[in-house]
Amino acid sequence: MKEDLSTKSWYEEAKGTLQIFLTREMMYLSPLFMYTGFNQPYQQATFGNRFFTKRTIGAELIIFHLMEILGAIVVGRFLDNEKSKYDSQRKRAIICLVSFVLINGAGNVIAFFQEISAKHSTSIANDIS
Repeated sequence: MKEDLSTKSWYEEAKGTLQIFLTREMMYLSPLFMYTGFNQPYQQATFGNRFFTKRTIGAELIIFHLMEILGAIVVGRFLDNEKSKYDSQRKRAIICLVSFVLINGAGNVIAFFQEISAKHSTSIANDIS
């Protein structure tokens, strides 16, 4: 167990960890990090308040993030599966990326129509009162 411990100082370890973010691979992942940081809070705040009551919004958040974790596990296993019928890990990664874009795009289209419907029903309610 002692052989797993680093002989570097905490400063060198922290510096090395931060340098990972400047690698080419992490730069490729940065749009995903931006999406997660900006789009998911919008989804949860906007649609969570419309479809869930204050009493059930906690359950919505738990289910949302559990599904996110489950999705990461499924995609990770698919990418790491060497016995897959797909040729290479690169091909499997492209399949995952295309699936992500299609599913996310479909969700955004549905959200767009939901926004239009909500705006239309709000304007009708304001006209009546």
